[in-house]
Amino acid sequence: MESTWPALSGYALAHAFGDHGQYKVGDKSVRYLPPEAISGDDQARVVLFKSALTTGWDCPRAEVMISFQNKDSYTEIAQLIGRLVRTPLAKRVDSGEDRLNEVAAYLPGFRTEHVARVVNALTEEETVKVDIVVAPVVCTRSADVPAELFDLLDNVPSYTRQSASFSSRTAQLMRLAATLTEHGLINQGSVKAKQWIVDQMRAADGQRSSEIDAKVEDILSLNISTTMVAYGEAIMQSVGKSATPTNERDLEGYFLKAKRLLPDGSANWYYNDLCDRGEDDLDASARLAAMADLGFKTVVEEQAAALIDSWRHQHSAKVSAKPRHIRNQIEPLWHLGDAPMLPTTVTARDAYPAATERVRGTTVEPIGTYPSHLYVIPSGKPDAGKFPVDTSRSSWEKEVLDAELNSSTLVGWYRNPSSGQHALAVPYEFGDKHQLMHPDFLFWHDDGDSEFVMDIIDPHRFDLADTSAKWSALARYAQTHKDLIRRCLAIAKIGESLRALDLTAEGIGERIAEATNQALIEAIFVAEGVSYP
Repeated sequence: MESTWPALSGYALAHAFGDHGQYKVGDKSVRYLPPEAISGDDQARVVLFKSALTTGWDCPRAEVMISFQNKDSYTEIAQLIGRLVRTPLAKRVDSGEDRLNEVAAYLPGFRTEHVARVVNALTEEETVKVDIVVAPVVCTRSADVPAELFDLLDNVPSYTRQSASFSSRTAQLMRLAATLTEHGLINQGSVKAKQWIVDQMRAADGQRSSEIDAKVEDILSLNISTTMVAYGEAIMQSVGKSATPTNERDLEGYFLKAKRLLPDGSANWYYNDLCDRGEDDLDASARLAAMADLGFKTVVEEQAAALIDSWRHQHSAKVSAKPRHIRNQIEPLWHLGDAPMLPTTVTARDAYPAATERVRGTTVEPIGTYPSHLYVIPSGKPDAGKFPVDTSRSSWEKEVLDAELNSSTLVGWYRNPSSGQHALAVPYEFGDKHQLMHPDFLFWHDDGDSEFVMDIIDPHRFDLADTSAKWSALARYAQTHKDLIRRCLAIAKIGESLRALDLTAEGIGERIAEATNQALIEAIFVAEGVSYP
């Protein structure tokens, strides 16, 4: 470890052995660190252990595990790997550096079939949000494809699940104001946002002043009802207003109600504005109560949304030029509302970790590699200059790759991941759920006039229940972005041959959406599809 990481200090190295004393190793003293104290120790970088990791230790700071043990027990292997597959720090790090969100396990002595079972279980479990790659290699950006392709990939329109929620548009506005200020896009954003809300409330107050004044009068006085009864029958009834004003305690209750009804801190902001303009406390409280009762929450929310939209138009171009981790903080705040999915763009990473082996049953076998990918195995490693693609789940993928890579106009391609910010994701609805589908391949071609065009190719089984929902959504996406997409093909095997359906064709999305079973989808491929390749 010292030869690879010379900066390791004495306290950076610790052990969690059963005997708690210091260990003398060469000229180093290795201190004891209790397992439960590891996560909170800000100096530990390397921890040596025998079996402490399987006995309840929880350290989300762990990023690399190397085990020299020979493990035959499936349970022990599952416990060890399960400790690591949590994202480091137990959360995603939005810094633009992908390596901070990766973990690595080196397990040379573990029984292969048990590791395979654990990996299969993790990759098939929908709640696990991590990619498991076996014998990974870190593929880097290829120097053999045009550099422009990485910019094109980085700007491919995509979607992501809404991950933040706010109690009101006003609260969203204040978060946006603080974030824009933090990154130097506006000055004193929070002050400006509050002043905007106050100004709009003042304008609305002026427009509806007579209505508000009448409501204030009701609040500041008591209604008196008098009924005279003789022999069990009402003979006279009168209603009037008492000159006795509402007391301060009642007004405080009204004001608290206004604070509950008006979003975020808008009640306090406008109360302070009224007092600054000469209103006394009682009148200001009554006015806020009246405005709350008259539905001014809608006014405030509409004006908050208007300022969010205005700032989006003013600053979105500058935001798009910022580093990705800053964009990821700001861009979702343009769109937050009731939509379950938010527009974004694909993030072009600097490195693409890919598996070089795949799990098949209880064994592992090598994965085939292909040329011309945007990311490639670095020089000096086996299959340098190529990218590994596991096509074992579908022979269609291999046929698609063989056909597309033979094109003389191809300049580069991208294996679209199945999740995450580096993947092109298209939203679709299936039943009452909102999901994201990830087409398999993106190909860029030189169309002959110095412009690169993008093709989306998605070989996909059509006997699955959600096929029509996915492909109709992909068709809508392709037709929405015709300026970016030349071809968008759904590929299916009909009989013994592959057929392609052009999802950019007018009306095809609607017809696929109505094809709710395998036979109907097959009929569309037969009638409107073409032979592929």
